[in-house]
Amino acid sequence: MLYSESVLFRTGCGLPAGPYGLIGAVEGVSYLGTTLLVGYSIYTKIKSGSGLPAGPYGVLGAAEGLAYAALLAGSVFTTCPFPPQLSAERFSTVLLHLLLSITGLENTRAFSSHKKHPSTKLHSRKLAHPAVEGWAEKYSGDGIIMQSKNDSSAGTIGPRVIHDVFTVEEGTPELLNQLDVKNWPIWPTGDKEKWQVDKLNANKVMPYGELSSVLSGKLEISVGKERFVASKGDFVTFPEGFESDWKVLEELTWHYFLY
Repeated sequence: MLYSESVLFRTGCGLPAGPYGLIGAVEGVSYLGTTLLVGYSIYTKIKSGSGLPAGPYGVLGAAEGLAYAALLAGSVFTTCPFPPQLSAERFSTVLLHLLLSITGLENTRAFSSHKKHPSTKLHSRKLAHPAVEGWAEKYSGDGIIMQSKNDSSAGTIGPRVIHDVFTVEEGTPELLNQLDVKNWPIWPTGDKEKWQVDKLNANKVMPYGELSSVLSGKLEISVGKERFVASKGDFVTFPEGFESDWKVLEELTWHYFLY
């Protein structure tokens, strides 16, 4: 169909019928097949919200893209006043860029060469959990928020990471003041069905790191056969990825910092 359009654009008529009309028949079938493919693609898009599947080796996806490209090229060529003296070579170049842009092959080719370039390193950065990003809006203090131990410096007031492993320790006044804990947001369990007293929450995995300063209540934390109880005055470090079983023994309230 694309070749037929190029001939029509340059000569004003389609392909010759050829022996026994075979070329003309193929030309007609190609137009019909392209139209049906685009129609089915649109129908699938309406029904499922996405186009046709890529198919084996991406053949069906490529055919879908080329079908759209052919229809678009035909509409452009029949409505735009291109100069009749446009050479076949120039026409082929324009058509090639048009097809590559529409089907995305041009971007794929550029990305592939970029990926293989020995001196190029793609920069990737771990995205913060939404809860971690939203924590800063809940912090009412003026301290400097430090998201890792490496950010901390002597004498700096503000939330920061102090351990890389799970820890239950005494929340001394010096520690709480240094971390500005009094201005951290508060998390209670009383209004949460999931965290009712004596209800076991097994295999809880921390999606982010958390520091918790217990204001009231008791929380049982079980790691394998080991059992820890965090209660009023305790300071707990839950590193990211830490897995344990939680059971609230007494309605719990604590200050928390997410990192």
